[in-house]
Amino acid sequence: MFRMNKSIYLAAFAALALTACSNDQDEIFDQSAADRLEQYKKDYAEALTDEGGLWSMEYFSNDEEEGYVFVMKFNDNESVDVSANHKWIGGTFKQETSLWKMIADNGPVLSFNSYNTLFHIFSDPANITGPDAPTGEEGDIDETGFGHEGDYEFQVMGISDDGKTMRLLGKKWMHNIYLHRLDPSTDIEKYLSDVKASTDYFTPYVDYFNLVDANGEPFIVTGLNTGIVSVYPKNGDSVSQTRTGNIIFTTEGIRFMSPLEVPRAEESEDPLVIETFKYQPDGSLLSDEGVKIVGPYATDMFLRESFDFTWIVDLDKSTGEFAQMIDNFVAEVKKEYPSRSIESIYFGYDVNDGVTTPALNLKLSGTRAATFYITYTSTSHEGVTFRVDGMNSQALTFEKKTKAFSDFAEQMSKFTYVFSSPDIMRPVRLVVKDKNNDNNTMEVEIK
Repeated sequence: MFRMNKSIYLAAFAALALTACSNDQDEIFDQSAADRLEQYKKDYAEALTDEGGLWSMEYFSNDEEEGYVFVMKFNDNESVDVSANHKWIGGTFKQETSLWKMIADNGPVLSFNSYNTLFHIFSDPANITGPDAPTGEEGDIDETGFGHEGDYEFQVMGISDDGKTMRLLGKKWMHNIYLHRLDPSTDIEKYLSDVKASTDYFTPYVDYFNLVDANGEPFIVTGLNTGIVSVYPKNGDSVSQTRTGNIIFTTEGIRFMSPLEVPRAEESEDPLVIETFKYQPDGSLLSDEGVKIVGPYATDMFLRESFDFTWIVDLDKSTGEFAQMIDNFVAEVKKEYPSRSIESIYFGYDVNDGVTTPALNLKLSGTRAATFYITYTSTSHEGVTFRVDGMNSQALTFEKKTKAFSDFAEQMSKFTYVFSSPDIMRPVRLVVKDKNNDNNTMEVEIK
């Protein structure tokens, strides 16, 4: 719970009620409101410098840009040590000292009242420059007069009962900004590095996530690795029902700048409202309302049609019949090509007669891959099967000298595969099991 300062804005009415019998009501009215405001300023200023004065700030500059985490150390002499590693300063850790003050303006206002290059870059109305600067059809967009549209002065809206969280409201743009107290022994550079690692955790290999509400209704989440997130009901319309919002990554999880309302597949029902998610021990994200976000399911990830990555078989981590198959294949190839080695075995997609086709590839060092075109005959989460439909010219070349390549592909097609991943959010490494024999396993990884 927050102790809110809204009473400041009602102070005039409270003072009037308490002094209704006075012959000098106006004087007492003004004094009471002023005293109350001064007390709030004093209390909030003391809270900022208390217990070492170290806070993390969850900062949003506008609703079309991700949020950024700063670390602020508020000092009694009204200086503040600002630390950051955001992309607009090159993504490296920097620290700079400037000034702060608690002022009065329709209530207590936290003002960062001297220029800080790490922080005021977001409220500077200059044109945005650099590799991440917004562009349009005609090139760079001139933001002169607006910049990032961020704030550097904030209405103090309240502090939590335990004194650990302060809620601010941007004075000009009205975005919610949160300060969270940090232990004074916190390694600031490591803390910000951990925040950055949280952002990087969402690999671009994973371009969508599964969201399930407390009642089991499924939704699709995209853009989580970019900070601009889109959500739509899985069984609804991905065009008309998509809602987009910006988020901030923290060491605890993610938070939308403001609550995001997403229509349900059946639009007559109340929308799904989401805002804050926290990391769980298994890596998933969970809201207080029981809404959960996980990565793509392992089977879907493996079957995803994409030329951007392939699934490489880890030749050293196969067991049972899979291991025996690989060992036999390597031995047979070595007989015919003693100067070469098996470079890789991998699944992916290729173009066959102008059609994007699943493929099993067997790569011998110093040669093109022998590609076997396959068709998935079952794509159930309960089991995936395929058949071999053809091969490329390199496979035909190998075929003239040894049947090892085509025999291996045919052997692979005899199994029913079940996929799982040790990483619920980033299934970029999968465990593949024979549905009919758990002792037959192999591992594949995105490359």
